Amino acid sequence: MPLAKIKDWELNTKANAEFVKKSFDTQQIKIGTTGGVVHVAGKVDFTGSKVDPGCDAEVINALKNVDRMIKAINGVKDVKYTFSNWVKS
Repeated sequence: MPLAKIKDWELNTKANAEFVKKSFDTQQIKIGTTGGVVHVAGKVDFTGSKVDPGCDAEVINALKNVDRMIKAINGVKDVKYTFSNWVKS
């Protein structure tokens, strides 16, 4: 029996959950998925005190972790970022 194809809306939900786990303020970002490519746009910001937004090292670490977790989701082909206050290098 073939595996069911993962729907883009399911990938959105799973990607959003990864941002929540890493304390990103999901009110500040928009997530959309087309053909397995997750598009993330908005502002990098955090809730709570797990990540200090003023500390570049902590922000970079949080972004790398969430990127790795989203790319590990079954069905995700790539992740593209368009943040208004951060550029992925």
